[in-house]
Order: sequence, then C-alpha cells, then structure tokens
Amino acid sequence: MDDTLIPLPRPIVRVRNYGGRIILSVGENTVELSESAEMMWRSLAPDRDVRKLVELVVDAYDAPVDEVSSDVREWIAEMAASGFIELRAATDRPTP
Repeated sequence: MDDTLIPLPRPIVRVRNYGGRIILSVGENTVELSESAEMMWRSLAPDRDVRKLVELVVDAYDAPVDEVSSDVREWIAEMAASGFIELRAATDRPTP
C-alpha cells in the first residue's frame, strides 16, 4: 500500500455508540471497532496519510513499527474493501 494514500471515512457510514462500543454500518456491513481500531477511525483526516497513521499508532501503543505498519495497512485494506473508508491520493486532498 502506498504510504502517501489518505484513508478517509466514507460519508455514508453510520457511526453508533452502544454502551461505549463504537459500531460502524454501511449497507449490509457492520463492524464493532476494537480500542485500537477506534483510535485509528477517529484519527482519519484529510492531512493524515497511511505513514502518519502508522506513526500515530506506534506512538500510542509503543509497539514495533514493522508490526504496527502491517496491522494498520491490513485494517485500512479491510475497511476499504468493506466500504467504510475510501483511499485518496495526496493530490486528491480536499482544499480547506
């Protein structure tokens, strides 16, 4: 996965908080976020590419970069494939 891609939540995703658990729904797909997935979800932003998201998780969990990088990329790929996020090229960043 290209480090400069920017993962962003799709506007059609419904976000629910059930007793402190974050549940995302889009179409027929529903997922309950783990603690680390919730942190990544809340950290998605137009100025945060894959590399910056990996750095954020490394800092938050004091975990090995290689392991975190693999996990974050896998999560992004799964969330994109399920329709929860879209991946934009850095040149596609919305202007403020």
